[in-house]
Amino acid sequence: MGSTHALYPEAKVWGVTGLTDKRPDLKLDAVLTQPGSFEGVLDYLQFQGFGVILPGGIKLAHETVFCHQPSGSLILTDIAFNFDQNSPLTTRLAVQILGSYKALRPSRLERWGSRDKGAIAAAVQQILAWNFDRVIPGHGAIVDTGGKAQFKAGYEWFLGRGNLSAQV
Repeated sequence: MGSTHALYPEAKVWGVTGLTDKRPDLKLDAVLTQPGSFEGVLDYLQFQGFGVILPGGIKLAHETVFCHQPSGSLILTDIAFNFDQNSPLTTRLAVQILGSYKALRPSRLERWGSRDKGAIAAAVQQILAWNFDRVIPGHGAIVDTGGKAQFKAGYEWFLGRGNLSAQV
C-alpha cells in the first residue's frame, strides 16, 4: 500500500470497518461505516450481522459489499463463495463439506455462525435492490449472468424462505 500511495500521494485511502484492527499499520483517510456511493458509480454497503465459526469460536465478520453500476457487477468479499470444478481438488472437497460447491452462497460456517438473521436479511434486501447481473465473489468463479437470482437463492435461508435441513 505504501508504494501505491507514493505514486498517488493525493489519493484518499478508504477502508472498511475492522480493517484497522487487522492492519494497524495502514493510514486510512476514512472508514466506510454507512451505506453510500462514490459518485453514483460504485455503491457500497456494510453487511451487518454476519458471523463465522472459527477455531476460537464465533466471530462477527466485518464485510462490505460493492456494486459497480456501469457494469452491473456485484463485488463480494467473504459473504458468499462460488467454487466449481475449476477449483483445486482439495478446495472442491472442502467446499462440498461446507455446502458451497457450485453455488453462490455462504458456507455452513457462516450460516451456523450468524446470529442476527434479521440484519442479514435486511442487508440482502438492500443488495437485491441494486441493479446487477454479474457477481464477482472474493473466492471462486465469477457469475457472468443470472447473478442476482443466484445470490438471492444462496441467501434464502436468511430471508426466511429456506428450510435449514434442506440447505445444510
